[in-house]
Amino acid sequence: ISAIEPDCERFAWNLLEREKVAVMPGVSFGDAAAGHIRVSLCQPDDVLREAASRLRHFANNYERSAA
Repeated sequence: ISAIEPDCERFAWNLLEREKVAVMPGVSFGDAAAGHIRVSLCQPDDVLREAASRLRHFANNYERSAA
């Protein structure tokens, strides 16, 4: 997600606030993962599809200045 938002923590918190989708900022797993997010796949397929749709919508409409 670094091409959308350099601060993966900010991205993760905004995603949770705006779309109600929780992910982990990559930096939580070390500097090598900064600029990424981590997604758990431990949900039923329909929940994962909805979360992916919300993530796609959020990423497509993300504005750094509003974050």
